[in-house]
Amino acid sequence: MKYTRGKPLEPGEKWARVNVKEYFVRNKKEFGLSESSVQLAADALQMGVSTIRRVMADYRRDPLLLNKPPKPKGCPNYSIDSSHEEVIRSFYRNANKNGQYITTSTIYDLILEREPKANFHRATLTRMLDRF
Repeated sequence: MKYTRGKPLEPGEKWARVNVKEYFVRNKKEFGLSESSVQLAADALQMGVSTIRRVMADYRRDPLLLNKPPKPKGCPNYSIDSSHEEVIRSFYRNANKNGQYITTSTIYDLILEREPKANFHRATLTRMLDRF
């Protein structure tokens, strides 16, 4: 079981860390070891002591916390569907050909005409237009 720094731990991996730490707690005297069980578990799993402590703190607070899948990292998905891009591009091109003035509100209204259930803020639309 190789640990990758920065990667969130899956529930099974968290339980493995708890079990290894508890193993060293139970058998520390039998093996004649003087180091802490947290340090022994960290050495055995080739990971940091703080990771073992954090998992154990979650386990002591509520053992069911370990069953939760990790939260996704990174940017959230775009709230505006990418299928609207081509509609916006064609509208933008036609408006430029006709010399019409284009605002975020007109594009927002265009999207709501095509998909009334679309739920996003105009500022979100502006950020999406910047990414074009």
